[in-house]
Amino acid sequence: MKGLKLYANWAPIPWRKAFSIFELDSGTNPNSTVFLARLYQTGRGVTKDENMAQQISKKAFPKVKKLAEGGNATSQFVLGMMYKAGLGTEKNFEKALKWFESSAKLGFKVVHWELTAVFHNGLTGKKDWTKAIEHSKKCSSILSICSRTIGLYYFWGGNGVTKNYEKAAKWLRKAADLGNGSGQQFLGKLYEEGKGVTKDPKEANKWFRKAAENGNVQAQFALGQNYRLGYGVQKDHKEAAIWFRKAAERGHRVAADNLATMYKNGLGVAQSDSEAQKWRSKGLLTKVTKMNKATDKLTELYRSYSWVKKCHEARKGYQLQYIHANELKQAKKHIKALEKRYKNDGANTDRAWDDGTQQVIKLGAIMGAQFTQSALNLCKLNKLNLSSNFSKSVGPKTIKKDF
Repeated sequence: MKGLKLYANWAPIPWRKAFSIFELDSGTNPNSTVFLARLYQTGRGVTKDENMAQQISKKAFPKVKKLAEGGNATSQFVLGMMYKAGLGTEKNFEKALKWFESSAKLGFKVVHWELTAVFHNGLTGKKDWTKAIEHSKKCSSILSICSRTIGLYYFWGGNGVTKNYEKAAKWLRKAADLGNGSGQQFLGKLYEEGKGVTKDPKEANKWFRKAAENGNVQAQFALGQNYRLGYGVQKDHKEAAIWFRKAAERGHRVAADNLATMYKNGLGVAQSDSEAQKWRSKGLLTKVTKMNKATDKLTELYRSYSWVKKCHEARKGYQLQYIHANELKQAKKHIKALEKRYKNDGANTDRAWDDGTQQVIKLGAIMGAQFTQSALNLCKLNKLNLSSNFSKSVGPKTIKKDF
């Protein structure tokens, strides 16, 4: 299937074109119908629509299953994908793996990309990148993403694979030559840093440009940086601004900060405080500040909730009547509602929970005879807006997050 190659190759994938091909072919080919459903499910090339995805895949499921059971390797791959993604049927990893392996035995190369993911993520029990490489090699002749993935295994190392920049360069070059934007970007990075290849800034920029023109946002940023600094190319603020803008429009926050600075100083663009402010608001510095503020606020909420919980636990022993179970329930409901808002602002919930509960955990030393009247008053008077008046005699521990 022509659409299948577009779907799998990532070089970059023209999703809209793949959608059109699958849509045209879906009337006579149930496998194409499933790929069409998958695009609806993921929102690639078309507006995301889970209901539509399930509706058309359910109709295709019995036809695909019949073809798979009859020995059609493509349908076996597709059926495995349906079980894996829960398309037209319940999710069932064991069945998905069974059909993927059956398709592989029949020589269907594309399925080895799915099997790469199985061992990459440790879905059979343990991550094994050595086996992942074995499967990626079997699809590398037809899918650029397979070559690129092998290159990255050697680039990063780990999970049974020894880091090897020479091997990384070899496989990333194969992916890059097939037009894979990520492979081109990482190959440029190797040339820029002189890892596995002779350091060559000009060659690095050659691959960065190819990747950038393929839509790779990291390469767009790298190219902008190199034009700004004159690294491997003649310094050109105008060209730098062009690539920073492209990366920033794709959500690269450091590129947005750099573009804001260029507008502020009139470098490569007409000076504009309003444009500088616009891009600064999309930058990393603004994001980090917002995230930190959200995390701090969430920390206070968790600390308040922890006080309420501790007061509730102490209620019976002290014949207190003001922190009942229903009040604890309301406290949790209140925290969860606010937690969602701060999460949307990028709050680090794990850090907030740890920081918010560490000091309250120290109340363990206060419970009993040391549970002072001031602590009791805090529980009685404040409930959800409590100050931090606790013992410092007990070392920090960790407790499981309640929600």
